[in-house]
Amino acid sequence: AEAIRLEGIDGVQVINVDVEGGWIGVNFALGDTPGPPTNGVVKDSTFTGNGFMGVFIANSTNATIKDNKINDNGAFGIYVGWYGGDVRNITVKGNEVSGSGTDGIVLNYGTSNNVVKENEVSSSGRYGISLRGGASYNLVKENEVSGSGTYDLHWDGTGTGNTWQGNEYGTSNLL
Repeated sequence: AEAIRLEGIDGVQVINVDVEGGWIGVNFALGDTPGPPTNGVVKDSTFTGNGFMGVFIANSTNATIKDNKINDNGAFGIYVGWYGGDVRNITVKGNEVSGSGTDGIVLNYGTSNNVVKENEVSSSGRYGISLRGGASYNLVKENEVSGSGTYDLHWDGTGTGNTWQGNEYGTSNLL
């Protein structure tokens, strides 16, 4: 199911791995009961053809997802946030995300103080980059987003203090 599942580890490094065809490529996971976050780096890796998500950050207070290739995953390329998780101070930078069945990059469920910048997101089924579920005080900057099924840039109208700056895109609903 999950190629790499990490719970309650500080300073973890997932670097130069190739994951193909699982359910979730890498998961900074929330255990059965909320525990300490997993903090660290996912870098220079490839996540392709996973049934659900390429990279899933469900419980982390300091993580970097950088310079990865995340292609053709069933639902989501990079998903940040989950019910009951503590998710903040995440940097999503310089990734190539394409062919996600639903959304390319998502910040959801009250995530805060995250940065999504300098990513290339293309051909997502619904949204290229989406902030929803009360995601607040996030910076979405200098991304190139194209070819999404509904909107390249999406905000559901919940959450406050989000900044969208210098992105290149075709469609949006940033209100």
